[in-house]
Amino acid sequence: MNWTRFQTYGDAPTKAFEVLCNQLFENWCRQEYETILSSFNVVNGAGGDGGVESYAVLKTGDIVGLQAKWFPSTIEVSQIAQVKNSIRTAMKIRPQIVRYIVCIPRDLASVTGRTKGENAESNRWEAMTAAMIEEFPKLTIELWNETRILTELQKSSSAGIYKFWFERAEVSDESIKQAFFRSKSGWLSNLYVPDLNTFGEIDKYTSKYLGTKLQRVKLKRTFSHVNSLCEIFLESLGELLSICKKHDSELEPMLMEVGEQILKMNDETKRALLWFDNESYDIALDKSAFWIDLRDIIGRLKSSCAAHAYHFYFSEASKILKKLEQIDMGSMLSDFETGNSQESLVFLGEPGTGKTHGFAAEVERLLDEGYHIPILIRARDVPSYYGWKDIVIASLGLSNIWSDDEIWQALSALANRKKIHALDTIEQVSIFPKVIIMVDGVDESLPHQKWVERIREAGAIVQAYPQIRFCFSSRPSVFHGNTDVSAKYIRIGNSGDVPVSMLFESYINTYEIKTENANWLKYAITTPLALKLFCDINRGKTIEYCNRADITINKLIQQKINLLESEFCSQVDTISECDAYVLQVILMLTSEFTTNMRVERNKLIGCITQQLPLDRNQTKTLLTFLENYGVICRISEYEEDYLTPVKNYYIPGIQGYFDYVSALLLLKEYKYPQRINFETCKYIEQNALYILSIISIQNHDYLISENPTIAFVADNWFQQELLFVGLRHTGLDDGTKYRDWLLSFMGKSAGHLTTVVNDLILPLSREPEHPLGVQLLDTFLKTFEKPAQRDILWSVPPFLRDSEGEKWESYTELDLENSEYSLSGEDVAEATPLVFAWALSLVDNAKRKIYRDVLMKWALLSPAEFYKLFLNFAPAIVPGV
Repeated sequence: MNWTRFQTYGDAPTKAFEVLCNQLFENWCRQEYETILSSFNVVNGAGGDGGVESYAVLKTGDIVGLQAKWFPSTIEVSQIAQVKNSIRTAMKIRPQIVRYIVCIPRDLASVTGRTKGENAESNRWEAMTAAMIEEFPKLTIELWNETRILTELQKSSSAGIYKFWFERAEVSDESIKQAFFRSKSGWLSNLYVPDLNTFGEIDKYTSKYLGTKLQRVKLKRTFSHVNSLCEIFLESLGELLSICKKHDSELEPMLMEVGEQILKMNDETKRALLWFDNESYDIALDKSAFWIDLRDIIGRLKSSCAAHAYHFYFSEASKILKKLEQIDMGSMLSDFETGNSQESLVFLGEPGTGKTHGFAAEVERLLDEGYHIPILIRARDVPSYYGWKDIVIASLGLSNIWSDDEIWQALSALANRKKIHALDTIEQVSIFPKVIIMVDGVDESLPHQKWVERIREAGAIVQAYPQIRFCFSSRPSVFHGNTDVSAKYIRIGNSGDVPVSMLFESYINTYEIKTENANWLKYAITTPLALKLFCDINRGKTIEYCNRADITINKLIQQKINLLESEFCSQVDTISECDAYVLQVILMLTSEFTTNMRVERNKLIGCITQQLPLDRNQTKTLLTFLENYGVICRISEYEEDYLTPVKNYYIPGIQGYFDYVSALLLLKEYKYPQRINFETCKYIEQNALYILSIISIQNHDYLISENPTIAFVADNWFQQELLFVGLRHTGLDDGTKYRDWLLSFMGKSAGHLTTVVNDLILPLSREPEHPLGVQLLDTFLKTFEKPAQRDILWSVPPFLRDSEGEKWESYTELDLENSEYSLSGEDVAEATPLVFAWALSLVDNAKRKIYRDVLMKWALLSPAEFYKLFLNFAPAIVPGV
């Protein structure tokens, strides 16, 4: 082998050789021990950890270890001593080692006419192995010399490894970084501003999926805490059982069952802790081991007849169980499952919710941290006939000499170089370095079904190459009906990947905006799209907004379109702002999109040049301009052959522009919102109705929910939503006339009250002068004669249902006398004292006795609340109780 061609990628040859040998050893182990391989481990530290660079654990319990020695020249006595020391250290730390492999980058010299037999390298090696086998009779020592290493490299499973280490360094950290830099300078330039990075849902799920030091350490500590509590409880269980055997025989079987459950939970936590040290363990936790009714057990311990006499023992056991109960087992198991999953992630969100920015920010963070290797790909740039190999080659700018397997092997080899670094030795948490391929905008590449197939293929790739991962972003509509795609879907709500209140400060600082009422504004602006529009409009200004009506999405879009008109005119000298070509083209597109999901680019250019006094070049400039600002989105459709030209289409980019124009078109047609006949426009988008609701209340002083035909496009729930959207956007003077109606509505039931508080009063709470904000709540609460009356309405329990399982709308509708309703243990645990007082007031004295045992049980759970109920509230509300 020509070791002068050995690519060390800036590392010392010693370290690079160790990584190469570890990779070849892992491939060999997976073939040699295919059916009995339990885990493969790469260890950390100079010269390996305990005499090995890596080792494989077999299902039999035996261990196969590897030691790499960069001895490029003659092996002298000192080198032989090093090997001996490594073997002895390895056997001391891991006595289960039965096979020990030593890698060196040369073939040992044998006896020749010019060397004495005892001085030949091969003889020194054989003498050393004989001595070690005599010392460790069950150990087999093997030498992987240059010839053997070459043999392993020539296997088809190592072709990519060979290219990575011995041919031109195409796949490298540098090529990954350069690929992202090209994206930042190209298609991301108008979409990604690093100064605005704030990490949200995309980062949260990706961190759990790949594993970061902070996330894994935190999760391991939670599992360790559970493990510790289980151990302590199991230690005290014996004493409890001995007490119950003498004084509470009924409790003994329950404690024995609890002991078995806690023991099972403890065993599962131990299995999980092994995984934190080495992700290569194939672990699927038994979730049922963690679902124990701890509250019931605590209650039974407290009610035991022996609890008073042996208070210390029972109290200590209850304290441990309470600590276990306080741990969010669901989140803990979910985070563990995500980190142990090989399913692709698919982030679904509408345009303007920050998916592209979130992906770009995540790639930059991963590159900076250096634990994992991210590759960002824009789906629109991928022809339909490309396979995954072609996609990666095009993204990284590689030559076409790579095969599919070679690409994945080379990327895995690149990740393997990071195994030495991706360890937290203090916390004993290891992170398995991964290559994550992040595909942005699946919805922008046709046909969509091709991407569905690629996601399915990604699952097979991950199975064969465990260090490869995939995640995608798209609009939700692409995956509607594709339930057989093996992937985890994460929905990004309309509020965006990161809440606007968290983004606000960084945005206004980056856009150099000064405002006197930033605290109010950052909660009044509710979507990333609205925030971006707000900042575009007010860049470099000192502003003061005093009314929510001034920052509604329709007002912001209107102002943004005016800005776009001005900027486009600055690029094309012969056009004036008063021509309003931007608005006219958006109007044309809105009409097209009502009947077609997409518009072919050349056809659109022809339509525009026919209807507007623009030539083809000006039209192309205008469409590119709108595309760069995200108003429209270009998608590319590739045929199955290389010769057919690519077809380009436009679909709505930021939907808000088209929703706004749709609302304007309706008002233009009917003049007044109360005249709109929704029966003739049943397919209007919900977001367009939101904007129409805002325009109606602000420009026409009319609630769109009162339109007599609104039921054709909105069910009862959505009509109520439109009602409150309109009310939230009334002015300070206009809102007063709705106050009396709202006060009456709030008094009907707890449900009505909760709806008004959540959907109207809270959103307006930062506007103290608004009549429908905190002033409305204050007025409502003052209408009650006694505080107890107010509290009863406010405290209606969410669990009250009738005999058919339907929730009661109002406490006045509930009839305990005639229904089959009864208070269960779960209800007791959720209820408040006022709820009990109110519930008892609805039943006669005879029937109250039915609830006595339940109330006594509740008193045991919370004596203070029970005392408070009957001494303070019950006499005032239920005379005679």
